[in-house]
Amino acid sequence: MININIDLDTATIQQQLNTLSGELKIKAVRAGIAKVATLDVKLMKGNAPEETGDLKAAVGRRQLSKSAMSRLGLSRAGATLAVVVGPNRKIKGQYKGRLANITEGGAKPHVILPRKESRVHQFLKAQGLRGDKSMILADGKGLFARKINHPGMRPMPFMKKTHEQSASQVEGLFYTGVRDYLARIQR
Repeated sequence: MININIDLDTATIQQQLNTLSGELKIKAVRAGIAKVATLDVKLMKGNAPEETGDLKAAVGRRQLSKSAMSRLGLSRAGATLAVVVGPNRKIKGQYKGRLANITEGGAKPHVILPRKESRVHQFLKAQGLRGDKSMILADGKGLFARKINHPGMRPMPFMKKTHEQSASQVEGLFYTGVRDYLARIQR
């Protein structure tokens, strides 16, 4: 998981923000963060591996609720708004965050053993066919195994690469978003 903290200090925009009410300040900051998040989503979709396209489709942005922020300790740090950019959408009924973490950091070779009886096993038992609980559907086509030796996976750090690509543009984009918002409300 990559945590990005941004400290921003530009005098003119800070003065304009100080003259706004609390609600308008939050909206201005949200506009700046949205501008940065839009770039990050675009870059991350471009950097995501495309084996099935699921990771790429799962990339999006999501604003954290106040309770989620407090669980992460962000509200103690004085944050009033937090946005998560990454594979945080369900695709084909499955959350892809775990797959993204494995893809980002890689996986060592390991043995996969069955954990519980699957629906496939239940169906095969009902039909009187093979389907022992201690077996895994290995290839999706009817080949069963008692264990699988997973060869591992090399890391493909697409989230880190996105952070490195956008790091130099974050401050400028944030202030562009705030400036555009302030210009819209002054009309």
